[in-house]
Amino acid sequence: MKSKTAEEIRGAIAVLVSPICSFACFKNICIKNFGREEFMCLLFIPVIDHDFFPADYDIMLKTAPKVSLITGTTDREGGFFSLYQVSVLFKSGLPRSEWLSYNSEKLAKYIAKEMIHGDYPKKQRMKLIKKMIQHYVYRGKTNKTSSDYLKRYGDVRHKLRTL
Repeated sequence: MKSKTAEEIRGAIAVLVSPICSFACFKNICIKNFGREEFMCLLFIPVIDHDFFPADYDIMLKTAPKVSLITGTTDREGGFFSLYQVSVLFKSGLPRSEWLSYNSEKLAKYIAKEMIHGDYPKKQRMKLIKKMIQHYVYRGKTNKTSSDYLKRYGDVRHKLRTL
């Protein structure tokens, strides 16, 4: 990119965001036969960390040379956002003052109040709430700590709010 002029970069962006260019690859494709090749019509695939890759991940995993790599990841990312009250992402969060006292009753109350939209018929809504509470609050070991419930709170927020 450093070797390109501003005009060249703007021109490439204009081509990439053009509706004609963006959707030309979908022309004459039946949705029943819609596959990975039809969807990957761009020459690169942008990802969240702003890198660009020349092929789909599945293809690259099979064809790319293997290199040693150490990386850090978390399966509790959604929980961190909700616990730290990142208001840009979530309307509510859990104040730090409640962390040490967070328990099964608070998690069950949160699930019952927040997780199933009020438009569901009452009978279905109550059934879903009961299943969710059983899964997120009562499954597993019996003597859970506030940390256990905070992790489950994060799971509820992350997994169910993003569906």
